[in-house]
Amino acid sequence: MQVLELWYLRADHLLGEGSFGRVYKATRVVTGQIMAVKKSRASLALKTTLLNHERRVLQRLQGHPSIPRVIAYGRLVHFEYLAMQLLGMNLSEVRGRCPLPAVNTLAVADQMISALEHIHANKLVHCDIKPGNIILHPTDSKRLYLVDYGLTRAIAHEVQPNLSTDAPLTSHVIGTLEYVSLNIHRHIRSAPRDDIESLGYTLLSLARGDLPWTYNTQHGTRKNQEVQVRIKKQQFSGADMAPDGLPCFGQMIDYARSLKFNQLPDYELLRLQIQETRALAGLLDPAKINWNIPAEVLSDSPSCPLTCVDTISLCPGQIVCCQIDVRTTLEGYSARAGDPLFWRDPSLSPEKWDTAVRPAVVLRVGIDERSKLQSIVVICIGQGVLSSTDMNVVPISSSPTEGSLTPSPAWPLSDSYCYIFPWLMRFVCYPGEELHILLVQPVPSPWTISKTDVDLLLQKFDNHTFADTLPLRDRFITFQYPFVKITAFGPDFSRGNGEGMPIEWGGYRAWYDEWQTVKERREKLDQGSSDYKRALPESYFASDFEQWGGYQMELSSSVTAGVDDNGDTGLPVLPVIAEVEMSRDVRFTM
Repeated sequence: MQVLELWYLRADHLLGEGSFGRVYKATRVVTGQIMAVKKSRASLALKTTLLNHERRVLQRLQGHPSIPRVIAYGRLVHFEYLAMQLLGMNLSEVRGRCPLPAVNTLAVADQMISALEHIHANKLVHCDIKPGNIILHPTDSKRLYLVDYGLTRAIAHEVQPNLSTDAPLTSHVIGTLEYVSLNIHRHIRSAPRDDIESLGYTLLSLARGDLPWTYNTQHGTRKNQEVQVRIKKQQFSGADMAPDGLPCFGQMIDYARSLKFNQLPDYELLRLQIQETRALAGLLDPAKINWNIPAEVLSDSPSCPLTCVDTISLCPGQIVCCQIDVRTTLEGYSARAGDPLFWRDPSLSPEKWDTAVRPAVVLRVGIDERSKLQSIVVICIGQGVLSSTDMNVVPISSSPTEGSLTPSPAWPLSDSYCYIFPWLMRFVCYPGEELHILLVQPVPSPWTISKTDVDLLLQKFDNHTFADTLPLRDRFITFQYPFVKITAFGPDFSRGNGEGMPIEWGGYRAWYDEWQTVKERREKLDQGSSDYKRALPESYFASDFEQWGGYQMELSSSVTAGVDDNGDTGLPVLPVIAEVEMSRDVRFTM
């Protein structure tokens, strides 16, 4: 790229961040010019990078009123920068989850149809239409911009083979799950029809507040979310979802779904349907558009299909049976509760994921903030001959003994003890699947320990003292707390728990290995898109290292083909960003 001039910038304020970068409000030091600057971590070993790809796309699209102006680009050691026109709030920020007025959503529809017509005329597909990528002009409330061209790719000449729903676990949809088209779910190459379908979902989301599958995008593994959302989308036509008075949004979705791969949308038809809806609703005056939307209508996140009851049904000191519930841990409870369309992953059946029923003492109970369900902290019970050097155990005695626990009534098993590995275990309780309510049923407990014994266990083990003596492989899990199924003891220990399942008294690692296996399964199901290839060795060790853990990998040819192949041929030369200084405010808000 020929150098026109070198620019020195100062990042003044953090505007937002994503998986591979941050956006700052920045100033050109020499002139005081204000702009937005994207910063993304990218090794110099990469041949193609996200922001350089986006820069080329934007340069090809310049000249349309809904395309942001690109100002400068620079690629330095470890990072690349893209300077663009500074814009206002995006529509996700504007509306929260409140439905927007019809006059606003119709204005969005009109301007985005025009933007997509321009993009498609330049033989490109945006591939990520959503409310968060539609942004207001900072001063003119009637103007909207379409942003984020990191996934934009050239229109293919022919359809790629359908990869089917049996695609490998690493094959994920491209774009934002809530808004991608059905053909993208089927792993068919992006085409203009997919942008139109995504715009239809975006408009419905703005008009309704959410979509029928919004809740399914918040829980479970990525693979599971994709299947749940695809099933829901197949169940609903656009006409089914269109709100009263806005039939054009449903028509847009149904029309896009009817198009063939190589068929360009009829943009005039779409505009006509929008205009007819506007006329019928008496919303022809654009002066009525107001983006000051009240924020009290809906909560921050989609609500669970069932009602949660903050009822504590377990008590500290109870002795119960605990079994990790793999399916609920991986799929998410609330996403499937009361949902007749919920798809159950056959690979997670109890026959294939048989976890042990282990005895435990409940030490602490509460409500999990994330799931709003009951959570417990427990310690495992084992049986066997103890060593005098075991620092992670406390014996259980049938009669009061110093340094031991004494359940009531008298504990019937000899050589029993409580132990941790590597620390106390926290679970979210599996509440069953009632039709209208989430409630953990009380579990009868023949044996309990006193508050004094509970306090003894918490004082001894509610820390990482023992875990710190273990190798890292035995104490490192970065994963949400698993769901657990709580059951009572049966009348005879030898015959299992109250449901007749055998109880595991042996072992010394409690639930750790099962938890580790579930974590590894989740990571496999959550693996990233195949459009990013080849991991790079770590090379950045500055003081803000933790802020930039998400770094780019090589873009695949499915993204770059037709966009980056010819380099900068035919594109105007941009100023080159030579340095971006982080202001004091930015450094101290990291």
